[in-house]
Amino acid sequence: MNTRLRKLLLGDQPYIPLRSKYKRIVLTSQLSIITIVITAIFFVLDAALPDSLYSLPFLLINGTFAIISLFLNRIGKHTAAKILLALSVNFSIFLFSEREPLEIGLYLFFLVTNVGTIAAFGYEEKYLAIGFISLSVILFSISLFTDLTFLPKVTGSPDYVIFNIFVNFILSFAACSMIIYFLINLNYRSEKAISENEQQMILKNEELTKLNAELDKFTYSTSHDLRSPISSVLGLIQLARMTDDANEIKSYIGMMEERLASLNKFIKDIADYSRNTRTEIKMEPVALHKTISEIVEQLKFYPGAEKIRVTLKIDPSFLLYTDSTRFQIIFSNLISNSFKYVDKNKEQSFVRVAAEFDGHYYQFRIEDNGVGIADKYLPKIFEMFFQAHEKSEGSGLGLYIVKEAVGKLNGTITAKSKLAVGSLFEVALPNNELAPTVVG
Repeated sequence: MNTRLRKLLLGDQPYIPLRSKYKRIVLTSQLSIITIVITAIFFVLDAALPDSLYSLPFLLINGTFAIISLFLNRIGKHTAAKILLALSVNFSIFLFSEREPLEIGLYLFFLVTNVGTIAAFGYEEKYLAIGFISLSVILFSISLFTDLTFLPKVTGSPDYVIFNIFVNFILSFAACSMIIYFLINLNYRSEKAISENEQQMILKNEELTKLNAELDKFTYSTSHDLRSPISSVLGLIQLARMTDDANEIKSYIGMMEERLASLNKFIKDIADYSRNTRTEIKMEPVALHKTISEIVEQLKFYPGAEKIRVTLKIDPSFLLYTDSTRFQIIFSNLISNSFKYVDKNKEQSFVRVAAEFDGHYYQFRIEDNGVGIADKYLPKIFEMFFQAHEKSEGSGLGLYIVKEAVGKLNGTITAKSKLAVGSLFEVALPNNELAPTVVG
């Protein structure tokens, strides 16, 4: 429903969470508007007939009650609005059906009133609906079997009767059709909203199932991986206490340092995982060449880094609007993996990072000639805690975090690799800003 129509039907009422209540409120306003329109049509028709001037004040009163009903409904007095509308319409039909000849079929509007009553009150207020239906039956019976009237009786000519039969049939038919249409339309929208909510619930349940499975695996693996280096360090401390050899103690300290460095990396991966999962996405400009150069600079002290030739093929003017934290998580993990899994049997190792822009997405390529990944492991490298190399000392979280971060940014990532040849990771990230994509 557009804003103007909602304003007309509901006024300034806040969001109404219950769909059944929302439908009744909207329908009540629509019934008030239908009543106003039909009253206005009869007012124009009667104003053109000299012997119908007595009815004009009563039509004005009925139209006024319909306007008051619309107003009450807009300010939240929903039941009062329905009661007022049902009373005014029933008694107006009774008043005019007593005045007019029976043949013109004015009683058809009692049927229209009952259709509107059932639709507006619904099952929630069924006793009120039954009461007003009973009132319609009583008033119709009185008008049919008595001559009680407050207005002069009309004895219309055959042309008058035929014209009014036509008008009454058309208006009552149109009113019934509109009420049924409005009701069907509201039900359709409600069912559509319910269906969309069900789809969202299914997706949320699937996501929760996935998260629960990951949490179980995460808890088990982290408890094991956190204890392992601690147990190793405690064992090395015990060995160091049992010797007075300075060289041997120095060796133990070196091994402790390696274990603690591994533990520190694991804790960093957990922190990255938590940040990616819980932190809101914040879009900001990221200068690609500068940011990736800084990531490479941080790795220059990595063991064996001096033997790796790094090439950046990135236009210095490229500016990507994305989440800076997740961007750095993605490329820190991918580039550090190229450093970590260098092939020591090769004379020259390289890491190449390239970026291109196609107008909507930035396409990144991170390529190396490291040890590579066996074909049987390649489909699993983005799984949590999966390690493609038997001698890997990592947490197994790195590529999983990369995949999740790329997904958060509505991007894609693919991997190609051959054992002893090298690896290629391709990342596509959307540019989330319509502003120019280059810096001046």
